[in-house]
Amino acid sequence: MQKFGVETHPIKKNKNHSTEPIHTQIAKDALHPLNPLASELAKIAVQDVAQKILEIWKTNSDPTGEQLAKYVINKYTIHPVYQAADWANKAVNIWIEENDTIIPRLQSATPYEHAEKVTERAISNKKVQEILNYFK
Repeated sequence: MQKFGVETHPIKKNKNHSTEPIHTQIAKDALHPLNPLASELAKIAVQDVAQKILEIWKTNSDPTGEQLAKYVINKYTIHPVYQAADWANKAVNIWIEENDTIIPRLQSATPYEHAEKVTERAISNKKVQEILNYFK
């Protein structure tokens, strides 16, 4: 528990590091397989928003920042399933092509669980081959 002012808030830890990591885990964990992708997407978003801000400063077209706020919300805080989130597609597809061996690791909660699953499959495949060879 941590105390903030008068209230006490429980500290929740997400131990599921690969199948559903929170943004903070990916952003802060340089060893997480998705960290380079998260970094690249952040760079794209920051560059785009900075360009919008420069445009606004030059033209004074959005003095309250309301249009910029709506732009950021509608482009970068929308769920990836929606078409409006296609800004990330190119970077994600490039990352997938360059990192296809990492993707299976993301199906396990931890690197240890992944290693265990790989080992179990290898042992299982070996056993199946032994049985098949027995009946030849």
